Amino acid sequence: MVDTIAKLGVAVFFLILFGLAFISPLAYVTSVYDGDTIWVLWRGKRTKIRLRLIDAPELDQDGGKASKRQLERLILHKWVKLENIKIDNHGRVLASVRIGHQDASEWMIKKGQAFAYMATKKARQLEDMARRAKLGIHGRKTIRPSDYRSSKKSGSNKS
Repeated sequence: MVDTIAKLGVAVFFLILFGLAFISPLAYVTSVYDGDTIWVLWRGKRTKIRLRLIDAPELDQDGGKASKRQLERLILHKWVKLENIKIDNHGRVLASVRIGHQDASEWMIKKGQAFAYMATKKARQLEDMARRAKLGIHGRKTIRPSDYRSSKKSGSNKS
């Protein structure tokens, strides 16, 4: 009888643990695609997440590879918390990504590795500080990624 209760208790424990994995905002970062996009294990599957409130340089754009490396240093192969999750008009999963008490988007802006995009007052202030200090992309003549993408479409790529 005691053995049966113990087995039942262990089974219930694992069912609860397994169930929490599907509703938890915690995710494990398996790879960093670029400075504003990551792949995570979340809710039992591999999911592509676009960081909210930033636009980082494209990989083939000046500053793109450095931006990716900075994000890798912060969150690659670590557990993160996903907040404010939504699907955008392009079908992408957007989320605020936190590691401990640090918001990854704010960290990227503060380090000069991404532009604030539809951002909060705090994010705009962080970008202004990075720009004045000429950090990262602000120490180069990096254009906004949205302008870069438009110039590539029109064939006048000037990064």
